[in-house]
Amino acid sequence: MYIIQLNPVEDTISDTSDSTTTTTTAIPPTIQTMINQFHTIFQSLPQLPPSRSGDHTIPLIPGAQPFRLRPYRYNPFQKNEIERQIKELLQKGLIQPSSSPFASLALLVKKKTGDWRLCVDYRRLNALTIKNKYPLPVIDELLDELNGASWFTSLDMCSGFHQIGMAKHEEYKIAFQTHNGHYEYCVMPYGVTGGPATFQGIMNDLLAPFLRVFVVIFIDDVLIYSKT
Repeated sequence: MYIIQLNPVEDTISDTSDSTTTTTTAIPPTIQTMINQFHTIFQSLPQLPPSRSGDHTIPLIPGAQPFRLRPYRYNPFQKNEIERQIKELLQKGLIQPSSSPFASLALLVKKKTGDWRLCVDYRRLNALTIKNKYPLPVIDELLDELNGASWFTSLDMCSGFHQIGMAKHEEYKIAFQTHNGHYEYCVMPYGVTGGPATFQGIMNDLLAPFLRVFVVIFIDDVLIYSKT
């Protein structure tokens, strides 16, 4: 069995006072050629995703009322980091200023790399949301499809949920509040109930002709398999 993991790879060059060091990650030449040929798929998203029939919606239970939660208390370092990430999201067009009556809470979560990820606590919103019943794949059944396969290519979708748009007039429900502003996502954010089901549904529609032929999908992870 040979497993190929396709990821964007760049040479890194660092200058020192007396020498220049170049570090290159070893990739088989045939794979590097293919990555170069299709380099556009490894770039950051240049704009908002196109509108699709499966854009995410948030149906609320009858009688649900808007809510506004008080922001968490942040130390000065956290405030600086939140402002930096908010600025970056605004520049990318992934969020926009909001006047929504809804206000979930933003918080920072430390990643394994030591970096900070800006997250939104949507637990209150999720409790008011009618749950999406779209079935997610069963891992054991996906593994059964790989019987006899020897070659695999694993693809992890860049930016994940942010490749899925919000349905028109649904953005106000996912508004969130920080110490210095009120914003709402223009794309499907992480943490909303029904998000994985929406993503799985769109992926199943896009790759329908290939499912169980040479592709299996679990949310944003795509596995291409072959016997030869």
